[in-house]
Amino acid sequence: MPIIRHYQIPVFSLFFLVITFLLCPTDSLATESLEIHVIDDAKRPVVLDQPAQRIISLSPHITELIYSAGAGEKIVAVDDYSNYPESAKSIPRIGDANHLDIEKILSLQPDLIVAWGSGQSHNQFIEQLIHLNLTVYISSPEDMEAIPHTVENLGKLAGSYDYAKQQSQEFRDELTDIINEYSRQASVSVFYEIWNQPLFTINGQHVMSKVIEICGGRNVFAELPILSPEINIEAVISANPDVIIASGVVSRTGNGDQRPPWLDDWLQWPTIKAARNNHLYHIPPDLIHRQTFRILQGTRILCEQLQSAR
Repeated sequence: MPIIRHYQIPVFSLFFLVITFLLCPTDSLATESLEIHVIDDAKRPVVLDQPAQRIISLSPHITELIYSAGAGEKIVAVDDYSNYPESAKSIPRIGDANHLDIEKILSLQPDLIVAWGSGQSHNQFIEQLIHLNLTVYISSPEDMEAIPHTVENLGKLAGSYDYAKQQSQEFRDELTDIINEYSRQASVSVFYEIWNQPLFTINGQHVMSKVIEICGGRNVFAELPILSPEINIEAVISANPDVIIASGVVSRTGNGDQRPPWLDDWLQWPTIKAARNNHLYHIPPDLIHRQTFRILQGTRILCEQLQSAR
């Protein structure tokens, strides 16, 4: 008869092998899962080992978005124009887009800097921060849907994703309600005046032009190739818009909500339908120029203005 030998592995050795097999892959995955990965608006990967605790905002719209993501208490510095919400006014300042205090930024030891820009355009200060190996997230929402997406990304980076996701869904739901209410209304032609001297407007790629479309309007200068082109009075007369909407001065204090006096200058051109019918409207710039959740307030105002013109 063949002899069958039974080999017994010591209990301690067996336990060690099982634990090694089970825990090693898990530990590796756990280490990887601690990292936070998002893609910013410049299509750059942004990676953190853990949720950000010290955030610097370099734009007013970014400051608002960080608060909307539930991470306002983690902001250690903002740009000079950040004025909303009220608590943002008391946060230390580090300059504006034309001049940033790089030394002060470094002294604050941020683990995340959120800056305005795009894949094609970063100013020299943003480039400097990137070259200093600081973690920089570029924010430049190009349409309404990009706004809640940015808030969700910021929530991931700050460790407040659940709150950010909830707030973003509420934004999307309200946006859907506005679209359903106004987008199929009779079309109204619109000239959006950013500034009067020189005379500036927007083309169809601008976020505000897309707001006009949501409200059932048509931007008369949508086909121009430049995002914010300079035009002349003759072009407006030729376009003959039903409505003229102006923004106004954006101030550091947030007091730029007054109707600009130059809006009524169009009354001297009664051949323009908007002037003849006194369809000259104003929207506070902070509610329409900033790509934040408050843009829904500006959108509702604009939709109601176009509805009045109808």
